[in-house]
Amino acid sequence: MIPGIESKRGNTRSPIIEQLCSETVSFTWSRPVAIHDQRQPSQTPPVAHTKGAPLQGAEPARWGLAPWQERRAKELMLGNLTSRMKVEEVAEACKLSRSHFSRAFKVNTGVSPSEWLINARLERAKELLLSGTTAVSDVALACGFCDQSHFTRLFQSRIGSPPAAWRHRKKRASQ
Repeated sequence: MIPGIESKRGNTRSPIIEQLCSETVSFTWSRPVAIHDQRQPSQTPPVAHTKGAPLQGAEPARWGLAPWQERRAKELMLGNLTSRMKVEEVAEACKLSRSHFSRAFKVNTGVSPSEWLINARLERAKELLLSGTTAVSDVALACGFCDQSHFTRLFQSRIGSPPAAWRHRKKRASQ
């Protein structure tokens, strides 16, 4: 019992008020807070909001995109590899704010939307480099990079060799 918690109608103490007060008094940001309704515990699982570890027995929440949102976002970005599509436009198509979309996209894919787009452009560039004798500068523009030097810098830092050398090595290995 917490001293000072009494009903205005007398000395009877409300167990609900006492429980709320004791939880509020001992509340810290590292402790999870569980909110229950008045149904039987077997009927309704607790809704957990945590700043620290999840409630014992509760499954961790996944705050990512819905499958249709992830599919829509990837389709939009893949369909516009050559254009300067903004994250705001993709977020709007998924009916989310830019910041919420970016966080949720990273939960689903493990990378930010801009990193995913760069990786998609590099994968497309690899396909184009192997498919023919297209000039590296044309491949760069076809994949949405500003210019050949930007493309070469990114390609070398992510793949490990310049695009032309990568193409020659892959073609030699396939013969």
